[in-house]
Amino acid sequence: MPVVKLSIDRIERLTREYFTQDKLRSLLMRIKSETEFEDGYVYVEVNSDRPDLMVSEGIARALKGLLDKELGLPKYSYNNEDLKLIVDNVSTRPYIVMAVVRNVEGDEEFLRELIQFQEKIHATLGRGRRKAAIGIHDLSKVPGKE
Repeated sequence: MPVVKLSIDRIERLTREYFTQDKLRSLLMRIKSETEFEDGYVYVEVNSDRPDLMVSEGIARALKGLLDKELGLPKYSYNNEDLKLIVDNVSTRPYIVMAVVRNVEGDEEFLRELIQFQEKIHATLGRGRRKAAIGIHDLSKVPGKE
């Protein structure tokens, strides 16, 4: 099972809740996650079939449910973009999906966790990038973009 390193400070900011190590460990055990603590971080062992728990935002959402702060499925909105993705001759992965995410504020810790999340997806669901791979790119630097 994958182990992710998450900032306790980020989890507390996202949940708007202070956690002692015992309280956080107890709550994470309720979502079947083993934990270890070190220098402001929690190492969380999660089931590979729960990729949402491989990042602080997913852990925070689960904790808010356990704490009766937010219940039910989150609602996300989206807009269709007038973009076209052209892929030619990719025999190893014949399918592709693209999403453009805008207006996301993030610091260095957010970026570190995002990259860690990407790598854990590659290792688990992506089966070492044989079945799936994720790329994160700055859209303004992608060729062909106006």
